[in-house]
Amino acid sequence: MADDKVPEWTDIVKTATFKGLAPNGPDWYYIRAASIAMKIYSSGLSIGAFQRVYGGRKRNCSAPSHFCKSSGGIIRQDPIDKSSPVSLRSRAVDQVSRPA
Repeated sequence: MADDKVPEWTDIVKTATFKGLAPNGPDWYYIRAASIAMKIYSSGLSIGAFQRVYGGRKRNCSAPSHFCKSSGGIIRQDPIDKSSPVSLRSRAVDQVSRPA
């Protein structure tokens, strides 16, 4: 990460619309950032692909459950250090890749 400060919103934010509560682990932000960095470096996934990776089952009471994507805002927060070998390309196209 760019610095050791965790954003102040990490204790109240939900990671997906189908989640009931925010993550309860004190270091979930670091784990998610490390997971994103590892997946970017190994395969160069896009924001939409990360939403599918971290997505899950949305329960609809008596109706059948369906798959729901996770939130893209946490993925777009750029938890990656500027000096790392991984960089975010244009945020308009939500493409994440390794530098050339």
